[in-house]
Amino acid sequence: MTAARSTSKPEKSRTARTTRTSRSLQPSVSARLVRTREAAHYLGIGEKAIRQFVLKGELAFVQLRPGNSPFLIDVHDLDRFIEARKTRLDD
Repeated sequence: MTAARSTSKPEKSRTARTTRTSRSLQPSVSARLVRTREAAHYLGIGEKAIRQFVLKGELAFVQLRPGNSPFLIDVHDLDRFIEARKTRLDD
């Protein structure tokens, strides 16, 4: 019986850890503006690529304090960015 208790407790704590971790990665309110790291994750590319797209004018951004704050990217712009780059191979 003691062995059964010890095996069930670690399972519960592992589940709790996973839940805590996933909660910390996903905010309860979805942000419309995301930082370059989150934008990169959303597109599946590196942060450097996001910055390059911004600096080339290929991806719009918001700065709450111009020249002194990080690039914030609108998720809707990320979706448009994806749609504009979709291609299909013709059969």
